Amino acid sequence: MAVAITSVNSSTTSQLLIAADGSRTSLTIANTDASTLYVSVGVTPATTAIGGFTFSRVLNASATLTQPEAAQAIYGIWSGDGAGGATITAITDPVSDSNGAGITTYGTLKTAIAAWLRPNSAVTSDMTTNIPKYVGLAEVMIRRELHLRSLDQVEAALTITDGEASIPTGFQGVISLVSTAEPYNQITALPIDQVRALARDTTRLRPAHYAISGGLIYFDFSGDGTAELGYRRGVTPLSADGDTNWILAAHPDCYLFGSLVQASIRLIDPRLSEFRGMFMEAIDSIQRLERNVNLDVIRPMPNGMVA
Repeated sequence: MAVAITSVNSSTTSQLLIAADGSRTSLTIANTDASTLYVSVGVTPATTAIGGFTFSRVLNASATLTQPEAAQAIYGIWSGDGAGGATITAITDPVSDSNGAGITTYGTLKTAIAAWLRPNSAVTSDMTTNIPKYVGLAEVMIRRELHLRSLDQVEAALTITDGEASIPTGFQGVISLVSTAEPYNQITALPIDQVRALARDTTRLRPAHYAISGGLIYFDFSGDGTAELGYRRGVTPLSADGDTNWILAAHPDCYLFGSLVQASIRLIDPRLSEFRGMFMEAIDSIQRLERNVNLDVIRPMPNGMVA
């Protein structure tokens, strides 16, 4: 998901707030001025006269547009001069074409968790503090329970500096590791003490072995280079409100119910078994979908002529 945030100063003269962009899928406009902001979608100029604007927003109020309105040019005008303006947040890439739940980012996930925990109640400071912990624990469960072929990420480029490279975010295990130098040789695993011993040989021109410790891959040479890593990835943790990942984009129920399981354990919620069942069903359905997608790969083929 690509997010662009811009600011426009308030003015009593109609002006373009953001240009049309056919790839934009969501647009949020927040008024930061004491004067009322009048907004027009796709038409210029916007005016404060009745019929001359699409909607208006007072100080600190916002509006979110989706396709097709979000992709159009947006114009604005304020009722008076002030010291503020408008903050515009544009999302230009779709998160997923299969997620219609409205839970597409870390921020919307936290909002949904609060709504499920305490329907029709205000969000408390206790919830604000602990919901990120529930999400983090849900990510631990998802990494442990979910086993998919689509977790295999191939052809990730590694930059080797002084015989070391950082492992990718979400890394869980090596599938393949090859040097991109000629010859295109396979790099195999050895215990780290053996790799470090071999790396002392300054005549080695390219890596042949590796070991992993902490967040680094160590190679048996001390030079620079590049390698291609095929690896099993986990779930990239969510941290900022705008963050997303492939699980949240395609399977928001898995994140939601996993978080509610953790919340129910702490709150001694009688719905714990219900949430746990929904979480495991989400995990099972994701894995069933994976099996269906890959049926053509595992289907046995005849080994002779078929009449």
